[in-house]
Amino acid sequence: WRMLRDYFYDPSMGGLEWDRIFDRYLPLVERCSKREELDDVLRQMAGELSALHVFVYGGEYNIPNHGDPMLEAINEIASLGALLRRSTEKFGYEVIKIPETDPDFHMVDGLPMYSPLSSRTLSMSGQDGLAPGDVIVGVNGESVMSVPDINMLLRNVAGESVRLEVVRFNSTSKLQEARKLKARLLESKGEDATESVFALPEPLIVVPLDSEGNSNLWYTAWEWKTRETARHLAADAGFTLGYIHLRDMAGAPA
Repeated sequence: WRMLRDYFYDPSMGGLEWDRIFDRYLPLVERCSKREELDDVLRQMAGELSALHVFVYGGEYNIPNHGDPMLEAINEIASLGALLRRSTEKFGYEVIKIPETDPDFHMVDGLPMYSPLSSRTLSMSGQDGLAPGDVIVGVNGESVMSVPDINMLLRNVAGESVRLEVVRFNSTSKLQEARKLKARLLESKGEDATESVFALPEPLIVVPLDSEGNSNLWYTAWEWKTRETARHLAADAGFTLGYIHLRDMAGAPA
C-alpha cells in the first residue's frame, strides 16, 4: 500500500481515496493464514487502481519442492493437451475439447503446436487422434478411476511415451475399423457382435507436454482462432485486413 502511495505515477491515485482503500482491505489481511492468501488480498487492492503492470510477488512460501530441481521434475504434472472431464458414467475421463492451431505450423521456437491427442500429432506414428466425446480409461496400465485425479498418473512423464487406454465414441481408428469388420463377419454368421466392436478399449501411445508446452498450445490455439474470427468477420463485411498479435513487449516472445 505504501509503495503504491509513494511511487504510483498518478499522485491523485486515479481519483481514489487511498487511505480508505487501506481501511477497506486491512480486515482481510488480518484473516490471512498463509502468504498466498495475503498476495491475493494485495492483488485485489492494487486492482482498485485499474492500472497495468502492477505486480505482487516475492515473500516466503511453503513450497514442498524446496527449490530442488529433482523434486520439481518428479512432481511436475504433464498434460495431454486437452480439456478433460471425469465421468463416472463412462468409467473414465471424457475428452471435452482439443485445442486447434494453425495447420501450417507444427513447431514454433521448439515448442509443439498440436495437442498430443490430435491426429496431426499421432498420424506421424501411424495412429489416429481422438475427438471430443472419446473417453480415456487408463494410463500406463492403471485405471484412471483408481485415483482421485488423472493428473496423479501423469507426474514426471512430460516428453516420454505414455500408453493410454481409450474408448472411441466419436473418432475412428484402424483397430476400430478392424473390429467393425469382425462384427460384420460375426453378424453374417448370426452371432452377437456387440462386444467385439464397443466393449474393448484400445491402446494409444502419446507424448504428454510439460507445463510450458501446454500453456503455449492453448495460447496459440486462442491466437489462431481469434485471427480466423477476425478474417471471417472482415470477409462478411466486404473488406480485408491484416491481423497482428504481439505476445510480449520484449524478449524472445516479442
